[in-house]
Amino acid sequence: MKRSKLKLKTDLKVKPKKKSIQVSIPKKPTKPPTDIKNVSILLHGEKKIGKTSLFAQEIGAFFLEFDPLQPFAIRQRQIPSWSHFMAYLDLVEKKPGEVETLILDGVDIAYQFCFDWCCQKLAIVHPQDENDYGQSWKFIRNEFEKAMLRVL
Repeated sequence: MKRSKLKLKTDLKVKPKKKSIQVSIPKKPTKPPTDIKNVSILLHGEKKIGKTSLFAQEIGAFFLEFDPLQPFAIRQRQIPSWSHFMAYLDLVEKKPGEVETLILDGVDIAYQFCFDWCCQKLAIVHPQDENDYGQSWKFIRNEFEKAMLRVL
């Protein structure tokens, strides 16, 4: 019996199929929202210039106060920690319609709460002391961004 030698081609390269992405340039500008409730607003300014007073006029607003409670007749809750903030976000998401406008007063303090919570969770004193190629900082940033996206 005669055996035939088969040559296997081992250098076959399979090219992945390219997905066709459809793009176009709009002919007309997009229409902006006509109701201010359909936009997100970041208001930054010096202390005591009236930022909270401005938003206190908003009907249906709910203030999550990282700063001390405001002396206004508004729906507000003091937020003493990152865990409390996350619990309030859960509550607001579970009760759609009860809060038309969510206002975070003192976001710089919110970031500090997030920072402290993440350090505790990672069992570290400060991310700069870790030799983890920025993974601690990334964890903090991701936690804060995730929460802010929930607010939006």
